[in-house]
Amino acid sequence: MPPKKICIRSEVGSTSIKSFNIDEDVVEKIFTYLPVKFVGRIGARLKRFHYSWKFSQYLDFDKDFAECMTQKDYVNTVVCIMMSHQGSKVCRFRLYSDANLDYDLLHNWLDILNKKEAEEIDLDFSPGKKETFVFYGNLIDSETPFKILKLTHCKLKLPFNEMTCWSNLTCITLRRVLLDNNLSIIVSANCYVLEKLILIQCRGIGMLIINAPDHKRLKMLTVARCFEIHEMVIVVPTLTTFHYRGYTRNVGLSIDSASMLHDVVLDLISPKIYPCILRFEMDLSHVKTLTVSSHFIEALKRQPIIIPNVKEVQILMEERSYCNLYDIADFLISCPLLERVFLDINGFFFNDGPYWQRHDSQHFKNFSA
Repeated sequence: MPPKKICIRSEVGSTSIKSFNIDEDVVEKIFTYLPVKFVGRIGARLKRFHYSWKFSQYLDFDKDFAECMTQKDYVNTVVCIMMSHQGSKVCRFRLYSDANLDYDLLHNWLDILNKKEAEEIDLDFSPGKKETFVFYGNLIDSETPFKILKLTHCKLKLPFNEMTCWSNLTCITLRRVLLDNNLSIIVSANCYVLEKLILIQCRGIGMLIINAPDHKRLKMLTVARCFEIHEMVIVVPTLTTFHYRGYTRNVGLSIDSASMLHDVVLDLISPKIYPCILRFEMDLSHVKTLTVSSHFIEALKRQPIIIPNVKEVQILMEERSYCNLYDIADFLISCPLLERVFLDINGFFFNDGPYWQRHDSQHFKNFSA
């Protein structure tokens, strides 16, 4: 018996309609690449695909999925789907739960995902506004196939001297996470296949030290609005991308000169003079794309640097900055191979007050003399 086919019509131009037939089995295979919620909606309308959700590879129980559900109904729905899932492969698992989630239940779900060779685990505990869910890092070790780990709004507890913890991860994203002091140790000693480390609005540690001279894959590090971190020492020879957004007062940035940095963002948001720049140690000789805030340019006054290979510079102007046209021109002089400049005004206006009139305006005119 030939396989059943579905007729699909699509508009070509404004007048003609093109139709073609696709085997139902092929259509069902395509559905496995859709988030489970959408597959369920399709199954509710088409009887042939009523149970296609059981084979979905994208188990996205995210904020959109949880909409209009109580926590109890949400957990019961996730339990039902996880227990009924028949697919052999899961690409992504997303969770959106408060801090009251049963730890054993989460452990059970991770075991199921382990057997189905899941690649991405994204756990968001944002609904728990008052309480914080504790995530134990040893749930993910060398025995699990997970490659991407994303945690949001939780407390991270990492085991000390656990050499298998997180050893298979290629990407770690931590957002609004209360960090563990062992994070630097785990990343430096265990994560040999790690390619990206992203920390956003995290708390709990004052120093981020990644001493990994033998790492071969770590290429990207992002630290954004982690205001409790006052010292960063990065020794990773393969690092090519470094993005930093945050206050600079009393913050030290040190990146080993062996790093081949090509893409750097230094978005400093402190409204005052920055003593931390005196401890700014970063080799920018290989950088091709550089993004800096006007505060960074202010802080570099009388501290000239040379960025010999940069091709593109983006300058983010801050409203409370005292940076003027002379400061910008003086900074751009340090980029001899510069080809493109992007200036994001962002509500800023250049001050033509007494200091500019008496000092920097004449310096600025000298550039064109």
